Amino acid sequence: MLKRLSSPIITLVSLAIILIIGTAALTFLLYLEKNVVAIVGSQEITVQEVEKMVEIYKKSFEKLGVSLIGEEGKERLSKIRKLALEKLIEDKLFIERARELNIFITDEQVEKKINVTIKKFPSREEFLKSLTSVGMSEDTYRMTVRTNITKEEVTKREIGEIIVSSEEVRIFYSNKTGKDNLPKEEEVKWESLLKEKIKADREEELIKGLWKKYPPFYGGKWKRIIYKLTGKI
Repeated sequence: MLKRLSSPIITLVSLAIILIIGTAALTFLLYLEKNVVAIVGSQEITVQEVEKMVEIYKKSFEKLGVSLIGEEGKERLSKIRKLALEKLIEDKLFIERARELNIFITDEQVEKKINVTIKKFPSREEFLKSLTSVGMSEDTYRMTVRTNITKEEVTKREIGEIIVSSEEVRIFYSNKTGKDNLPKEEEVKWESLLKEKIKADREEELIKGLWKKYPPFYGGKWKRIIYKLTGKI
């Protein structure tokens, strides 16, 4: 009985949704399809964001003398677009997790971080020039800094303090060098290296976990939803 009713019920529900959301809402969904590349949790990634990130990457590659012209250039540009989208998705994953953990970054934290960077330049003007050279505005840089601080705070909360024993440091040293006796004067160095490795491994697992927790909802799926409701795009 349930199997017989399921198809008509779905059809009725679909028709009801069409009547409820109306033409204007469907037009809005079409707008999203054209402008939203992906949705991560409650975070949207727009075409404009991706293009802006692509331009930043392009400037960086060009500064390194990497050509983006010709067939090889096209292939590199394709990889850059993929890299830009993946970077934006990762940023949104951390922002989404930060909201769940009630982590909020203040303007003071952002300005403090920016001022530390500015002090590395002869003047503020030189700092701004460096941003322009990689295709980044001051506002874009400010948002980048906020995102980076967010990622740092989420990572701290999720990974926690890393504590290693002297025996773990000795084994790590032995595995890396093939030697058994760790010199006393190098203990601090190898302890730091081991902690960095553990941190990197945990960060990798954290990112994998966030991808599973908030799987990206790509723009193409809007097409399938609208087609099911209207029969056309």
